[in-house]
Amino acid sequence: MSWRYSLKLMFLLCSSSSVFIQDPYPILRHFDARDGLPSSEIYDIIQDRQGYIWISTDNGVSRFNGYQFENFGPEQGLSDPVVFHLFEDHRGWIWMYTFREQVFIYRDGIISEFPYTELLKQFKPRQSPRLLEWFYVDQQGNFFGSLHEGSIVRIDTTGQYTDITADIPAGYIIWHHEGYQFFSYKRYPPEEGFAPIYRVPIKEAVALTIVQPDGSKTIVNKPWYRYFNSNSSNKFFQKNSYRRLPARDRILMQFDDRIELIEVSTGETVQHIPYNQGTILTQLECEMSSLVFQGHNYAERGLSIHDRNGFRQNLDNLQHPRLKVLLDHTIPNLLEDRQGGLWIPTIENGFIT
Repeated sequence: MSWRYSLKLMFLLCSSSSVFIQDPYPILRHFDARDGLPSSEIYDIIQDRQGYIWISTDNGVSRFNGYQFENFGPEQGLSDPVVFHLFEDHRGWIWMYTFREQVFIYRDGIISEFPYTELLKQFKPRQSPRLLEWFYVDQQGNFFGSLHEGSIVRIDTTGQYTDITADIPAGYIIWHHEGYQFFSYKRYPPEEGFAPIYRVPIKEAVALTIVQPDGSKTIVNKPWYRYFNSNSSNKFFQKNSYRRLPARDRILMQFDDRIELIEVSTGETVQHIPYNQGTILTQLECEMSSLVFQGHNYAERGLSIHDRNGFRQNLDNLQHPRLKVLLDHTIPNLLEDRQGGLWIPTIENGFIT
Protein backbone atom coordinates (compact mmCIF):
# COMPACT_ATOMS: atom_id res chain seq x y z
CA MET A 1 0.00 0.00 0.00
CA SER A 2 1.52 3.37 -1.02
CA TRP A 3 1.95 6.02 1.63
CA ARG A 4 -0.36 8.42 -0.25
CA TYR A 5 -3.19 5.87 -0.36
CA SER A 6 -2.60 4.96 3.29
CA LEU A 7 -2.78 8.58 4.32
CA LYS A 8 -6.03 9.08 2.43
CA LEU A 9 -7.46 6.24 4.47
CA MET A 10 -6.08 7.85 7.59
CA PHE A 11 -7.81 11.15 6.91
CA LEU A 12 -11.08 9.35 6.23
CA LEU A 13 -10.71 7.75 9.65
CA CYS A 14 -10.25 11.21 11.11
CA SER A 15 -13.54 12.40 9.68
CA SER A 16 -14.83 13.39 13.12
CA SER A 17 -12.36 16.28 13.14
CA SER A 18 -13.73 19.77 12.58
CA VAL A 19 -11.57 20.02 9.49
CA PHE A 20 -13.83 17.57 7.73
CA ILE A 21 -16.98 19.45 8.57
CA GLN A 22 -15.75 22.01 6.08
CA ASP A 23 -14.22 19.59 3.59
CA PRO A 24 -15.16 15.88 3.62
CA TYR A 25 -12.44 15.14 1.03
CA PRO A 26 -9.32 16.89 2.28
CA ILE A 27 -6.36 17.37 -0.02
CA LEU A 28 -3.12 15.88 1.28
CA ARG A 29 -0.04 17.96 0.66
CA HIS A 30 3.52 16.70 0.73
CA PHE A 31 6.41 19.16 1.00
CA ASP A 32 10.15 18.55 0.70
CA ALA A 33 13.28 20.33 -0.52
CA ARG A 34 11.85 20.57 -4.04
CA ASP A 35 9.11 22.84 -2.69
CA GLY A 36 11.47 25.26 -0.95
CA LEU A 37 12.41 23.57 2.32
CA PRO A 38 16.14 23.82 3.07
CA SER A 39 16.21 20.02 3.40
CA SER A 40 13.84 17.04 3.38
CA GLU A 41 15.35 15.74 6.65
CA ILE A 42 13.07 17.17 9.34
CA TYR A 43 13.55 16.96 13.11
CA ASP A 44 10.90 19.19 14.66
CA ILE A 45 7.79 21.23 13.80
CA ILE A 46 5.81 23.84 15.79
CA GLN A 47 3.18 26.53 15.20
CA ASP A 48 3.84 29.99 16.61
CA ARG A 49 1.29 32.42 18.05
CA GLN A 50 0.96 34.20 14.71
CA GLY A 51 0.03 30.95 12.96
CA TYR A 52 3.31 30.35 11.13
CA ILE A 53 4.62 26.79 10.97
CA TRP A 54 8.32 26.43 11.89
CA ILE A 55 10.25 23.42 10.61
CA SER A 56 13.76 22.45 11.72
CA THR A 57 16.01 20.43 9.41
CA ASP A 58 19.61 19.32 8.99
CA ASN A 59 20.20 22.39 6.80
CA GLY A 60 18.47 25.23 8.62
CA VAL A 61 15.06 26.31 9.86
CA SER A 62 12.06 27.28 7.73
CA ARG A 63 9.00 29.41 8.49
CA PHE A 64 5.95 28.45 6.42
CA ASN A 65 2.95 30.73 5.85
CA GLY A 66 0.90 28.08 4.02
CA TYR A 67 2.22 29.14 0.64
CA GLN A 68 5.93 29.91 0.84
CA PHE A 69 8.96 28.93 2.92
CA GLU A 70 11.26 31.53 4.47
CA ASN A 71 14.53 29.82 5.30
CA PHE A 72 17.10 30.66 7.98
CA GLY A 73 20.70 29.47 7.96
CA PRO A 74 24.24 30.78 8.50
CA GLU A 75 23.57 33.95 6.48
CA GLN A 76 20.74 34.82 8.88
CA GLY A 77 22.83 34.17 12.01
CA LEU A 78 22.14 30.46 12.48
CA SER A 79 25.78 29.41 12.38
CA ASP A 80 24.95 25.76 13.06
CA PRO A 81 22.10 24.90 10.65
CA VAL A 82 21.46 21.36 11.98
CA VAL A 83 18.56 22.12 14.32
CA PHE A 84 17.05 19.33 16.41
CA HIS A 85 14.48 21.11 18.60
CA LEU A 86 12.25 24.19 18.39
CA PHE A 87 10.33 26.01 21.12
CA GLU A 88 8.28 29.23 21.29
CA ASP A 89 8.31 31.02 24.64
CA HIS A 90 5.71 33.35 26.19
CA ARG A 91 7.21 36.36 24.41
CA GLY A 92 6.97 34.80 20.97
CA TRP A 93 10.71 34.13 20.75
CA ILE A 94 11.63 31.00 18.80
CA TRP A 95 14.37 28.93 20.46
CA MET A 96 16.52 26.43 18.57
CA TYR A 97 18.88 23.68 19.77
CA THR A 98 21.50 22.45 17.31
CA PHE A 99 23.86 19.59 16.51
CA ARG A 100 26.90 21.50 17.81
CA GLU A 101 25.07 22.00 21.11
CA GLN A 102 24.30 25.66 20.59
CA VAL A 103 21.08 27.40 21.53
CA PHE A 104 19.81 30.20 19.29
CA ILE A 105 16.91 32.65 19.66
CA TYR A 106 14.86 34.24 16.89
CA ARG A 107 13.29 37.52 18.00
CA ASP A 108 12.31 40.68 16.16
CA GLY A 109 13.54 39.22 12.89
CA ILE A 110 17.08 38.52 14.17
CA ILE A 111 18.75 35.23 15.18
CA SER A 112 21.31 35.42 18.00
CA GLU A 113 22.95 32.87 20.27
CA PHE A 114 21.66 32.29 23.80
CA PRO A 115 24.22 34.11 25.99
CA TYR A 116 24.59 31.19 28.41
CA THR A 117 25.23 28.39 25.91
CA GLU A 118 28.86 28.06 27.01
CA LEU A 119 27.73 27.83 30.64
CA LEU A 120 25.56 24.85 29.69
CA LYS A 121 28.44 23.16 27.92
CA GLN A 122 30.54 23.22 31.10
CA PHE A 123 28.21 20.64 32.62
CA LYS A 124 28.20 18.18 29.73
CA PRO A 125 29.39 14.72 30.90
CA ARG A 126 32.71 13.85 29.28
CA GLN A 127 31.51 10.73 27.45
CA SER A 128 28.03 11.99 26.61
CA PRO A 129 27.16 12.03 22.87
CA ARG A 130 25.11 15.23 23.27
CA LEU A 131 24.37 17.97 25.75
CA LEU A 132 20.56 18.22 25.99
CA GLU A 133 17.62 15.87 25.67
CA TRP A 134 15.05 18.70 25.81
CA PHE A 135 14.75 22.34 26.85
CA TYR A 136 11.98 24.69 27.98
CA VAL A 137 11.68 28.41 28.78
CA ASP A 138 9.11 29.30 31.42
CA GLN A 139 6.94 32.37 31.95
CA GLN A 140 9.69 34.08 33.98
CA GLY A 141 12.28 33.58 31.25
CA ASN A 142 14.15 30.79 33.07
CA PHE A 143 15.81 28.26 30.78
CA PHE A 144 15.40 24.60 31.74
CA GLY A 145 17.16 21.69 30.12
CA SER A 146 17.59 17.97 30.65
CA LEU A 147 21.25 17.04 30.33
CA HIS A 148 21.96 13.78 28.54
CA GLU A 149 23.04 12.15 31.81
CA GLY A 150 19.65 13.00 33.32
CA SER A 151 19.99 16.12 35.47
CA ILE A 152 17.37 18.82 34.95
CA VAL A 153 19.07 22.22 35.21
CA ARG A 154 17.86 25.81 35.35
CA ILE A 155 19.60 28.96 34.13
CA ASP A 156 17.83 32.13 35.23
CA THR A 157 17.85 35.44 33.39
CA THR A 158 21.03 36.53 35.23
CA GLY A 159 22.97 33.37 34.31
CA GLN A 160 22.62 31.65 37.68
CA TYR A 161 22.88 27.86 37.19
CA THR A 162 21.01 25.36 39.40
CA ASP A 163 20.65 21.57 39.21
CA ILE A 164 17.06 21.19 40.37
CA THR A 165 17.39 17.38 40.53
CA ALA A 166 20.64 17.29 42.51
CA ASP A 167 18.93 15.32 45.31
CA ILE A 168 17.69 12.63 42.89
CA PRO A 169 20.68 10.35 42.27
CA ALA A 170 19.35 7.95 39.65
CA GLY A 171 16.40 6.50 37.79
CA TYR A 172 13.41 7.93 35.96
CA ILE A 173 12.28 11.46 36.77
CA ILE A 174 8.91 13.06 36.07
CA TRP A 175 8.96 16.77 36.90
CA HIS A 176 5.98 19.14 36.94
CA HIS A 177 6.18 22.79 35.97
CA GLU A 178 3.64 25.28 34.62
CA GLY A 179 1.04 22.64 33.84
CA TYR A 180 3.40 20.28 32.01
CA GLN A 181 5.14 17.01 32.79
CA PHE A 182 8.79 16.65 31.82
CA PHE A 183 10.75 13.40 31.64
CA SER A 184 14.36 12.52 32.29
CA TYR A 185 16.50 9.53 33.17
CA LYS A 186 19.65 9.41 35.32
CA ARG A 187 21.96 6.51 34.62
CA TYR A 188 22.93 3.97 37.25
CA PRO A 189 24.65 3.30 39.59
CA PRO A 190 24.13 6.08 42.17
CA GLU A 191 26.75 7.15 44.64
CA GLU A 192 26.79 5.82 48.18
CA GLY A 193 24.83 7.66 50.83
CA PHE A 194 21.47 7.92 49.10
CA ALA A 195 18.23 6.25 50.16
CA PRO A 196 18.10 2.44 49.68
CA ILE A 197 15.27 2.76 47.16
CA TYR A 198 17.81 4.26 44.74
CA ARG A 199 20.44 1.58 45.34
CA VAL A 200 18.66 -1.28 43.63
CA PRO A 201 20.71 -3.66 41.45
CA ILE A 202 20.98 -2.54 37.86
CA LYS A 203 18.89 -4.57 35.38
CA GLU A 204 16.68 -5.76 38.24
CA ALA A 205 14.73 -2.64 39.15
CA VAL A 206 14.80 1.10 38.62
CA ALA A 207 13.60 4.00 40.75
CA LEU A 208 10.90 6.37 39.52
CA THR A 209 10.83 9.80 41.20
CA ILE A 210 7.80 11.98 40.51
CA VAL A 211 8.30 15.61 41.54
CA GLN A 212 4.71 16.67 42.17
CA PRO A 213 3.38 20.17 41.39
CA ASP A 214 3.72 21.17 45.07
CA GLY A 215 7.39 20.09 45.09
CA SER A 216 6.88 16.90 47.09
CA LYS A 217 8.38 13.67 45.78
CA THR A 218 6.79 10.29 45.16
CA ILE A 219 9.40 7.52 44.81
CA VAL A 220 8.68 3.95 43.73
CA ASN A 221 10.65 1.10 42.19
CA LYS A 222 9.75 -0.44 38.83
CA PRO A 223 10.98 -3.84 37.58
CA TRP A 224 13.53 -3.51 34.82
CA TYR A 225 11.74 -6.29 32.93
CA ARG A 226 8.27 -7.78 33.35
CA TYR A 227 7.97 -9.90 30.20
CA PHE A 228 11.33 -10.69 28.64
CA ASN A 229 14.99 -9.77 28.86
CA SER A 230 16.72 -7.53 26.36
CA ASN A 231 20.32 -6.54 25.78
CA SER A 232 19.32 -3.10 24.51
CA SER A 233 19.44 -0.05 26.75
CA ASN A 234 16.26 1.67 27.83
CA LYS A 235 14.75 3.36 24.78
CA PHE A 236 12.21 5.66 26.33
CA PHE A 237 14.45 8.40 27.65
CA GLN A 238 17.38 7.96 25.28
CA LYS A 239 15.42 8.96 22.20
CA ASN A 240 13.81 12.21 23.37
CA SER A 241 10.43 10.52 23.62
CA TYR A 242 7.70 12.64 25.19
CA ARG A 243 9.95 15.58 25.99
CA ARG A 244 7.04 17.61 27.34
CA LEU A 245 3.38 16.71 27.78
CA PRO A 246 0.38 18.49 29.32
CA ALA A 247 0.05 17.34 32.92
CA ARG A 248 -2.36 14.42 33.34
CA ASP A 249 -3.43 12.17 36.18
CA ARG A 250 -2.16 9.11 34.30
CA ILE A 251 0.83 8.84 32.01
CA LEU A 252 2.26 6.28 29.61
CA MET A 253 5.86 5.13 30.03
CA GLN A 254 7.73 2.88 27.63
CA PHE A 255 10.31 0.40 28.92
CA ASP A 256 12.41 -2.08 26.95
CA ASP A 257 9.80 -4.82 27.16
CA ARG A 258 6.52 -3.03 27.89
CA ILE A 259 4.34 0.05 28.15
CA GLU A 260 2.95 1.01 31.55
CA LEU A 261 0.03 3.22 32.52
CA ILE A 262 1.05 4.97 35.74
CA GLU A 263 -0.99 6.93 38.28
CA VAL A 264 0.97 10.14 38.76
CA SER A 265 -0.17 10.86 42.33
CA THR A 266 1.10 7.51 43.66
CA GLY A 267 3.53 6.23 41.03
CA GLU A 268 1.63 2.94 40.99
CA THR A 269 1.22 0.94 37.79
CA VAL A 270 -2.43 0.75 36.72
CA GLN A 271 -1.82 -1.58 33.77
CA HIS A 272 1.06 -2.86 31.64
CA ILE A 273 1.25 -4.62 28.29
CA PRO A 274 4.18 -6.29 26.51
CA TYR A 275 5.74 -4.08 23.84
CA ASN A 276 9.09 -4.49 22.08
CA GLN A 277 8.32 -3.07 18.66
CA GLY A 278 10.69 -0.10 18.83
CA THR A 279 10.61 3.38 20.29
CA ILE A 280 7.53 5.58 20.42
CA LEU A 281 9.11 8.94 19.60
CA THR A 282 6.07 11.16 19.86
CA GLN A 283 2.41 11.05 20.78
CA LEU A 284 -0.42 13.43 19.90
CA GLU A 285 -3.87 13.25 21.47
CA CYS A 286 -5.93 15.40 19.12
CA GLU A 287 -8.08 18.13 20.64
CA MET A 288 -10.49 18.26 17.69
CA SER A 289 -10.98 14.56 17.02
CA SER A 290 -11.30 11.28 18.93
CA LEU A 291 -7.91 9.97 17.81
CA VAL A 292 -4.41 9.45 19.18
CA PHE A 293 -1.39 9.43 16.86
CA GLN A 294 1.98 7.88 17.68
CA GLY A 295 5.18 8.34 15.73
CA HIS A 296 7.71 5.50 15.82
CA ASN A 297 11.32 4.63 15.16
CA TYR A 298 13.24 1.34 14.82
CA ALA A 299 11.21 -1.83 14.22
CA GLU A 300 7.83 -0.08 14.08
CA ARG A 301 8.75 2.96 12.03
CA GLY A 302 5.79 4.96 10.86
CA LEU A 303 2.57 6.39 12.24
CA SER A 304 -0.05 4.44 14.20
CA ILE A 305 -3.57 5.73 14.80
CA HIS A 306 -5.67 4.77 17.82
CA ASP A 307 -9.07 5.55 19.29
CA ARG A 308 -8.82 8.15 22.02
CA ASN A 309 -11.87 6.94 23.94
CA GLY A 310 -10.68 4.90 26.91
CA PHE A 311 -7.07 5.35 25.85
CA ARG A 312 -5.86 5.97 29.40
CA GLN A 313 -8.13 3.35 30.94
CA ASN A 314 -7.16 0.32 28.86
CA LEU A 315 -3.75 -0.10 27.24
CA ASP A 316 -5.04 -2.94 25.08
CA ASN A 317 -6.11 -0.22 22.65
CA LEU A 318 -2.44 0.31 21.85
CA GLN A 319 -2.14 -3.23 20.55
CA HIS A 320 -4.95 -2.73 18.04
CA PRO A 321 -4.44 0.54 16.15
CA ARG A 322 -7.00 1.63 13.61
CA LEU A 323 -4.30 2.02 11.00
CA LYS A 324 -0.54 2.08 10.48
CA VAL A 325 0.93 4.23 7.73
CA LEU A 326 4.32 5.55 6.59
CA LEU A 327 5.97 2.34 7.79
CA ASP A 328 9.28 3.21 6.13
CA HIS A 329 9.47 6.64 7.76
CA THR A 330 10.71 7.92 11.14
CA ILE A 331 8.23 10.36 12.72
CA PRO A 332 10.13 12.61 15.17
CA ASN A 333 7.22 14.84 16.16
CA LEU A 334 3.56 15.58 15.41
CA LEU A 335 1.60 18.83 15.35
CA GLU A 336 -2.10 19.63 15.50
CA ASP A 337 -2.57 23.22 14.37
CA ARG A 338 -5.22 25.60 15.68
CA GLN A 339 -7.66 24.58 12.95
CA GLY A 340 -7.29 20.90 13.79
CA GLY A 341 -4.98 20.12 10.89
CA LEU A 342 -2.40 17.38 11.32
CA TRP A 343 1.27 17.98 10.38
CA ILE A 344 3.48 14.90 10.03
CA PRO A 345 7.24 15.54 9.70
CA THR A 346 9.56 12.72 8.64
CA ILE A 347 13.31 12.40 8.85
CA GLU A 348 13.47 10.76 5.44
CA ASN A 349 11.04 12.65 3.20
CA GLY A 350 9.83 16.11 4.22
CA PHE A 351 6.42 16.58 5.83
CA ILE A 352 2.78 15.84 5.05
CA THR A 353 -0.27 17.88 6.00
